[in-house]
Amino acid sequence: MNNQLLIYQNLQNVAESETEGIDIDLRLRFVNTKIGTLTFRNATTYYLENKNREEGSSSWNDYNGTYALPEWRNVFAAGLEYAQWSGNVIVRTVGDFSDSDQPLPHPEGTRNVSSHTEWDLTGAWEDKAWKVDFGIRNLFDEQPPFSAQNASSNAYTQLGFAELYTSRGRFFFGSVRYKFR
Repeated sequence: MNNQLLIYQNLQNVAESETEGIDIDLRLRFVNTKIGTLTFRNATTYYLENKNREEGSSSWNDYNGTYALPEWRNVFAAGLEYAQWSGNVIVRTVGDFSDSDQPLPHPEGTRNVSSHTEWDLTGAWEDKAWKVDFGIRNLFDEQPPFSAQNASSNAYTQLGFAELYTSRGRFFFGSVRYKFR
């Protein structure tokens, strides 16, 4: 019997990345108004830098605003709670980016992938034992913006648009829960 111990060292992570940005999360709540409790929230991320290098000694490459790395993202939500009912309107926006996975600067005429916004509606009803949730994601059935980068090379997982988007389209959901006591 020949016992051999093999250690494969072909997968090594020697790259470095640096991401710098600003996160702003604002919340405003109005309790016990005539129509119930209103809550507004806005969460924004703005990336100042998004760079990496292949090895510790190589130079840094700037990827901020390139393929699937937009400079900003935002989520706005407005919610209402009244008695046993609650509901939310959520607006998710992703900024535009250049349609190239190469570091900046890009040559003149590099295609741009436009920003993308989706709206969601959610609702719930709850009492002591029951809870019913329901909603619609991507209310207006918005398709993600086209990316020639991903459509031409098949180097990424979703043909025709960046991985930061979902391909599901409009989506209805619901659930019913009961707590046994």
